[in-house]
Amino acid sequence: VTLLYAVLNVAEAGDNIVVPAVFAAWGGRGLIHTLLRFGINVRVVETGEAEEFVHATDRRTRAYVAESVSGPELSVFPTAPVAALGRTFGIPLIIDNTAAPQAIRPLADGAAVVVYSGIGAVGGHGTGDGGIVIDGGGFAWDSAPERLPSLNRPDPSYHGTVWTKVVRQWNASAYIASMRGRFLRDFGAAISPFEVVDLLHGVETLPLRARQQADNAARVAAALARHPGVAAVLGPIGGRIAIRLGDPAGAARLVSRLNLIRVSTQGGDLRSSIFEVAPGLLHLWVGLEHADDIVADLTGDDVTKLNNKRDSVK
Repeated sequence: VTLLYAVLNVAEAGDNIVVPAVFAAWGGRGLIHTLLRFGINVRVVETGEAEEFVHATDRRTRAYVAESVSGPELSVFPTAPVAALGRTFGIPLIIDNTAAPQAIRPLADGAAVVVYSGIGAVGGHGTGDGGIVIDGGGFAWDSAPERLPSLNRPDPSYHGTVWTKVVRQWNASAYIASMRGRFLRDFGAAISPFEVVDLLHGVETLPLRARQQADNAARVAAALARHPGVAAVLGPIGGRIAIRLGDPAGAARLVSRLNLIRVSTQGGDLRSSIFEVAPGLLHLWVGLEHADDIVADLTGDDVTKLNNKRDSVK
């Protein structure tokens, strides 16, 4: 819902957005089908390079949309060049950075808007639901009124309000004001007070958790890279690793004997989780468990021996 609102805020029936193919095939599949039902066209570029976005852009293009990290190979989107290109047209780049908070900073690279799911890394848990939309403050929503008409023309559903004008008295974001005034009003999806508190408590520890999980992921990746059964290790990016096994059939066996690491597509929180994204290719979200224990669970080593070894070192 968070990313849907982010797009609907600038696009309407007859408009289009541009996305990279890896986004269309992975994290953006559901969003694309929903946008098509709203009459918003989605143009897909193959590699996500800035030049492809140029060729896909026309006068009805309202946004470029991508995930910071996406796909089986953990492809990192080239935020800076695409964001710079978008600004020349007056087109905002919207990045879903749920997979890599702290590790990747899209706003620093020029993205206009960044969205996060509250489940996983940001909140530190997988028990609630919610989302975050951040206007970085660096994109001028009124610089090209004809490019973003929904924010620059009178809104008949809100007493003729022109969003870019009404917020000037507060030095606020026209983008966020429009989202609150229109889409939360019309579609709902307002977060519950309990989940707000839960999410805010999690955000307070995000920098600490992100650093520790990135450190754990680096140690796990280094250990797996030396394992004879592993053909390749991709990443880590923050706490996320992709593991390609030498024997593709071995993925099911590995997953079936795990004790510490949970098998789940929902990752990024305090606990490590893993799932198979393609034959022999696993995505691992590294949690806050001891790195030795995570490696032992993956390789089948005796965790008790590792714990005893750590105790003897102390």
